[in-house]
Amino acid sequence: MTRKPRRRTPVAKPAADPRPHHPLSPSNWTKWVKCPGFERRRDDEDEASRARLERGNRAHAMFEAALTGEPVKDTGEDACDLWEQAEWAAGEIARVAPRNLRVEVRLEMPQYFGYADATADGHVWDLKTGYFDDGYRAQLAGYALAIMDAEMRDELTLHLLYSEHQRHEEWTLTYDEAAAIARDVLAARAAAVEKREGLVAGDICGRCALAGTCPALATAAAPAIEAAVELIPAEDRPHVPAGQLTSESVTSDPLAAGRFLFAFKAMEDIAGRAEAFVRAELMDGRPVPGFELQNGASPSYVPAEEVVRWVPSIGLERVVAAYGGMPVASFKKLYAQVFPDKEFPSAITHQGKGYKRLCRVKPRKSKKAKALTA
Repeated sequence: MTRKPRRRTPVAKPAADPRPHHPLSPSNWTKWVKCPGFERRRDDEDEASRARLERGNRAHAMFEAALTGEPVKDTGEDACDLWEQAEWAAGEIARVAPRNLRVEVRLEMPQYFGYADATADGHVWDLKTGYFDDGYRAQLAGYALAIMDAEMRDELTLHLLYSEHQRHEEWTLTYDEAAAIARDVLAARAAAVEKREGLVAGDICGRCALAGTCPALATAAAPAIEAAVELIPAEDRPHVPAGQLTSESVTSDPLAAGRFLFAFKAMEDIAGRAEAFVRAELMDGRPVPGFELQNGASPSYVPAEEVVRWVPSIGLERVVAAYGGMPVASFKKLYAQVFPDKEFPSAITHQGKGYKRLCRVKPRKSKKAKALTA
């Protein structure tokens, strides 16, 4: 997509810079108000997470273009949708007739710095493309405090622009209110880092790099683990003595580790069925406390017909090498379609390296028990 935005009043934009991320940036506060010990997992993000991040970056680039009047170049399939969302967000800003509008503004306090998407006299805006999160209000409080401190203001109007849902949240915050939020967030963060105090188990644990050693998560999980054990039929339940489950015991005590892992594997199946039920309820319009359905971007890919079209230019060997091997069953099926009268050459198959698979041991019934259930 190459499109010239409709003309708007030019706004100030800083020169390009690497925009380093400060460890205490308000962008982190979104998670810290839920758990001050949260550490984002960075080394194992899946493709869906990377796709969401890429989409968010593209949305912000279009948002800047819609405000500054610069041309925007984007060839993504959803470029038109993102542009319409950016135009809506820019229109919401124009609605308040802001003075001295600026984009991507670096805001500093002695303890931290961060970047606001847009600011003007008495206002600060932040663009969000995905789900609604109360933690975003803490993030804007951090930005607002820096603005009020620098401009000697007593209050500021804050705006959250959820572009995908075209939802605009607006509220006013005083200097004292913003300072209290910042003080509480940063103090809780310091206690969590230095003393591991104030940790809270919740919906962000699965994205935390410290989940495997978090005492709050282990404490919160213990009742659920015990409940999962009780949900398993007695004949399939191993005779593992109950004991206190902690993050230390499940990696040092074989009895605790066995009970925890057995119940956790069972709970995965139970959670999967519960999630399917909740999803179906929401799809049918019935509310489920604590959950809602929101749109998400699927991973991008190159269609098979496009791959075929580019094979002559790239080279078949390079394409196949990049794709990797094929499952034997799939290759056999393809071979049979092309050579129906020939026997499959089994010598071309390759056996992967073996591995040890961890399996549950089901309790064996005695002969007497078998006779009673026959």
